[in-house]
Amino acid sequence: MTETSKPLEFQIYAKQGFVRIELTKVFGYPEQTCAFGGYDTQSTLEIKSGGFSVRTNLYVSTGDIYNFFEQLKNCYENLTGTARLDSYEMNLRLAVEFDNLGHAKISGEFIERLEPPNELTFNLSTDQTYLKNTVSELERIYKYYGNNKGVKGLETGS
Repeated sequence: MTETSKPLEFQIYAKQGFVRIELTKVFGYPEQTCAFGGYDTQSTLEIKSGGFSVRTNLYVSTGDIYNFFEQLKNCYENLTGTARLDSYEMNLRLAVEFDNLGHAKISGEFIERLEPPNELTFNLSTDQTYLKNTVSELERIYKYYGNNKGVKGLETGS
């Protein structure tokens, strides 16, 4: 397990809220990747949408985050398309959809699987100026933890 001195994080900034994921603990780094690609993480998820919010633990792989980074970067550069991040436990589903005018809609849901379960469904508005920082933060995570093959994927270029 790896804990960096200052955990890496990314935030999707919006006009009336945000979605933030901070990689609190990373398991297997740098030698052992997980079945979901990259390294398994115990992260902190924070969502604020208007007057509603959630702050909780989230298990997501650095491979899932890498795939989201690649999709978001492509959408950001082309101002069209949808980038998705779904946690492997399927308790977080997140989409950033671009409209080709520089605007984007952030939508998704987080389900806390208790009895009875709780669910936060959120919709936020943003634009490419907000997302520039998000892409940079995701790139920093990619450069540190690599792609679906972990840091070995950086060495081999695959």
